[in-house]
Amino acid sequence: TGIIFNTLVELNIYNFSMEKVYQQKFDLNSYHGALKWNGRDLNGDLVHNGVYFIRIKYASSSNKSPQYFWDKLIVVK
Repeated sequence: TGIIFNTLVELNIYNFSMEKVYQQKFDLNSYHGALKWNGRDLNGDLVHNGVYFIRIKYASSSNKSPQYFWDKLIVVK
């Protein structure tokens, strides 16, 4: 990940089976600070322990179209 040049950022979280468990769009014109996930799925339930994959869509330079960037995290309660 790097510097974000566009103002709309899309965040998706997938479980180990690559099922989408969370999605949110952030408008950086009105949202400031770190992009955060509260550990809940699309139904509002807390997710289980395990590996999750993060897909973020944003433009990494002023002359590029938005692209997807992947990362992973582990949830342990």
